[in-house]
Amino acid sequence: MSNKIRIKKSILQYGYLKLEKQEVDIICENMEKEMRDYFEKNFPSQFKKFNELKQRQMEEHIQAHIKDEKNQDKINEDKEQPPTESIKDRPKINPDIKKMYRKIVEYSHPDKIGNNNNSQVFSDAAEAYKTKNVAKLLDIASSLNIEFTALSKETMSQLEKNISLLNEVIINKKSTTAWQWHKAEDEETKVNIIMHILNCEGII
Repeated sequence: MSNKIRIKKSILQYGYLKLEKQEVDIICENMEKEMRDYFEKNFPSQFKKFNELKQRQMEEHIQAHIKDEKNQDKINEDKEQPPTESIKDRPKINPDIKKMYRKIVEYSHPDKIGNNNNSQVFSDAAEAYKTKNVAKLLDIASSLNIEFTALSKETMSQLEKNISLLNEVIINKKSTTAWQWHKAEDEETKVNIIMHILNCEGII
């Protein structure tokens, strides 16, 4: 299979997964609200205990975070200033990623096109460049009708990793109780989900 065809297939695959993630996110968000309403209506006393537990956990998390920040500040104060990083010590930027980003900038940066019509595109591209998300850069480039027909083995490998990671995010989202609630076909299954949550939190 030619590099050009592999790139096109990868762009389509990433685009499909991106849309699937958006759909799953919306479904889970709606199901979380529906599940919460059901929980409160049908198990009011347990729901109250659950909320109190979550509130305590949140307060403990905040306090732990504040403590960690104070400890880190103290550590930083005690440390000597690190030596200035030389140019040769800086990590090399993948040439393909740099090329993709620069081309997208030409089509999206307000200073380049004279307006803010593509400001969100530019912002998304900057984030993708920072995180070395080849798949997202190619997806953005495709939306701007920018075509790349040849990429190095290193870049193709990174592209596959980006797609694989996005797929993992979707799989993880589909393992949540919100998604299980979405798939529940009867009342018994919904009750079992609530019981599972209460059991996991040690409320029953």
